[in-house]
Amino acid sequence: MKSNKIFWASFFIIAAVLLLLSQVGYLGGVGFPSIILTILIVAIAIKSLATRNVSVLMFSIAFLCIIYSETLGLESITPGPVLGAALLLSIGLSMLIKPRHKKSHRYDNFTESVEKESGSNIYCDTQFSSTIKYVDSDDFQHANINCKFGGVKIYFDRAQVKSGEAEITVDLSFGGVEMYVPKEWIIENNLNAFAGGVEEKNRHIPSGDVKVNLNGNINFAGITIIYV
Repeated sequence: MKSNKIFWASFFIIAAVLLLLSQVGYLGGVGFPSIILTILIVAIAIKSLATRNVSVLMFSIAFLCIIYSETLGLESITPGPVLGAALLLSIGLSMLIKPRHKKSHRYDNFTESVEKESGSNIYCDTQFSSTIKYVDSDDFQHANINCKFGGVKIYFDRAQVKSGEAEITVDLSFGGVEMYVPKEWIIENNLNAFAGGVEEKNRHIPSGDVKVNLNGNINFAGITIIYV
């Protein structure tokens, strides 16, 4: 708790100094919001190294690439591809490197969790961590995915939709979501996206029996729909 107070106190003090410097022109052409985000992301990355959480580290690097994409000439791979790469790297490296802390209920430990649910209404809340969720429902109706600064990999391939229509609501910021869905499903994209988008992979053969409405908001993030 004490270390968290020191971290946030230092953050606001440095932010105040940079705000004044930006107003007198000492920061060059770099915007004040970009610098503040950079400080925050670097601090999070350092903390992830201490806890050996590769997911947070990979996404921290990805977010820095997005912030400075124009300066580094990375516009062609941001934001979607670089977030997708960060998600895949975090999943792969997490299999090899385990975090020091494994209390999955505490977000400040930056954990990774694997979950399985069989209810009609699915809820996934991920912050500064990564989650793998398997939906094994015989009457899937609604899923609510909330992800901030993290990654979610969710499998709907074993879910059944009795009514023929279901809904997935996403609130995604600075992260990535991979959704594995049956190739027969129709995905109706109603998302509001800012600096992000939706990518579809594999062959899609809609049967018309199941329609899923994809609603919500994504900001500086990406969603990948993988048909299986």
